[in-house]
Amino acid sequence: MNLLTLTLFFLLISPASIFSEEKIPSAYLIADQIKKGLENQEDKYISALISGIEAREEGILLSSNEQRVYALYIEKQREFLAQKNLREAEKGMKYLQSKKNVHSIVPSKLAYSTIKRGNGALLTRESGKVSVNYSIKQLGDHFPETAAKGKELDLTQVIPGLAQGMLSMQEGEIRTIYIHPELAYRTNNFDPNVVLEATVELMQILPGRVEIPSLGEIPRFDSPEITQDELDKLQLTNYYVLGWKLWDHLRWGYELFSKEDVISFLRKEPLQITHSEYYEEINKIHWIIYHQRIKEENNAADVYFKSLSSQPDIKCLAPGYLYCRTKKLREIPSSDSLLKAKMMIKDREGKILRNERTETVKVEEAIEGLKKSLPYLVSQEPATLFIHPKWAYQNIDGPMGDTLLVIDVMME
Repeated sequence: MNLLTLTLFFLLISPASIFSEEKIPSAYLIADQIKKGLENQEDKYISALISGIEAREEGILLSSNEQRVYALYIEKQREFLAQKNLREAEKGMKYLQSKKNVHSIVPSKLAYSTIKRGNGALLTRESGKVSVNYSIKQLGDHFPETAAKGKELDLTQVIPGLAQGMLSMQEGEIRTIYIHPELAYRTNNFDPNVVLEATVELMQILPGRVEIPSLGEIPRFDSPEITQDELDKLQLTNYYVLGWKLWDHLRWGYELFSKEDVISFLRKEPLQITHSEYYEEINKIHWIIYHQRIKEENNAADVYFKSLSSQPDIKCLAPGYLYCRTKKLREIPSSDSLLKAKMMIKDREGKILRNERTETVKVEEAIEGLKKSLPYLVSQEPATLFIHPKWAYQNIDGPMGDTLLVIDVMME
């Protein structure tokens, strides 16, 4: 076989054809997809993820703190970044003010360097309306976060560091102002506690008296110190919860793979495959899992409703689809198109899916179970509705999607 024949041979065998001939197990594809979506793939985080998978398989429920851990982790991660950035800001401002061409306005908080001198009118505290060209970026960045030409500014409406840093500029002057986060956006910016570098050209001082307030004392807002160890512990818990939630979905794929297979492949190196057939196969797997979950949820609802129908205090509104526990129902349904009710939604195991709230329901736009039940409920009479998934939120993502709903209702 000559070189040309070999070249043609390898060109004709596409990655997709290789993929087709050597079918990769579904468990490996799922594990690979999970790992590629992780922020951190260190062994300790993979182990935490696996612990969450095993906990869900064993039927262990998440605590209220575990359910909130992701939001807490994001909050603490931002606080940790804010601490780190603030230390760097203090160091950066001290370094800047040690340079010969940088003039200090407020020690370690506000400074400027003159790029081009002006020869026009002087900006005083009483002349706070100006026309400027400006660009503002984080210290050390190459690209500005914001910029404008010929922009009219009221200096009482901008961050304090910019207004104070422009005082004493002359028309025509270009100045770069270095602003500590305490005189800028503090933690309210996309990146918290960063030094801003504002380059401003004062084009014109506009007529009218607008007084720039004095700076006064700069407040410090100290927050509790967040340690790396604390952040790591939160992230480990977050990975445990992630594993629990992943298996809550993936467990319906038991005809395709086992928990043990997924765990085994999670410990392997990720696949080096990126072509379209990989993603098509992953989508097929999730499609099968989704429909298996719906099928089993509907079957479980059928069994649950059979037991309901034999209970003496349960009234049937639609056999196999809609039941109600209440002392009395209206003989003639209400004809109102809008009905006001206080409702709390749970699943069949009593887990709250939506907290109690009062709402006005448009009957014709409601799910089938509410459409067929609310008009029969009596005002101020407690009721519990049992709605089959087929009459609830079909094909909807989220905890209430394709789920048997138990709704506590009080009509007004």
